[in-house]
Amino acid sequence: MKATSIVAIVGGSLIVGLIAFALTSKVEGQVVDDATGAPIPGAFVVGVWRGYANSFAHGSTGCYHIEFRTTDAEGRFSLSDFTGNLNPLRSDRQLSIGAYAPGYTVEQQAHEGQFRARRRIGDASKQFSEISMAPTYDCVGQGDPRVLPMYRAFAREMAELATTKAQRKASIDAQYLVDLIELGENEALRRSGARLTRMYEEMERIK
Repeated sequence: MKATSIVAIVGGSLIVGLIAFALTSKVEGQVVDDATGAPIPGAFVVGVWRGYANSFAHGSTGCYHIEFRTTDAEGRFSLSDFTGNLNPLRSDRQLSIGAYAPGYTVEQQAHEGQFRARRRIGDASKQFSEISMAPTYDCVGQGDPRVLPMYRAFAREMAELATTKAQRKASIDAQYLVDLIELGENEALRRSGARLTRMYEEMERIK
């Protein structure tokens, strides 16, 4: 059965409410520059399937599937034709698609299947305040390797733009998530502590 869908825009994500038990076609889209219409290759796209799980005691809404994609040379991406989970006790299924493109801020609305992204301008501090990674909601833990490419790009961008103490601390926290996946918790904590120490020492020398 082909799913009928309702499309709405919520908080920068394209929300597709699935009205049938199965998806039989792929979900495709494109990330483009809002000013020029040019495609943005290498943007990170996250598809999150969530739904309400009914039970005799109580129900809850949660994630039951997640996929990660990187846009191609034409800025295009395609998510699989995931069935939507055939659990008869799960209802209100929704697919949320979010995008993150380094150097850009994704607009809050999608237009005809396109995520339009605005290139950030202004000083480093202003650009830092506009960085926003595609949400993964409750679908992955901190050490999940599937998020590593996006986390790397996010941490790199934060480190390049951070100027204030709070921003530098946030960039160190972002790098910790990368190290946690690549090196394990103990080494990630050690490196994070060393970075914080260097930051405070530099700030003392500036005084």
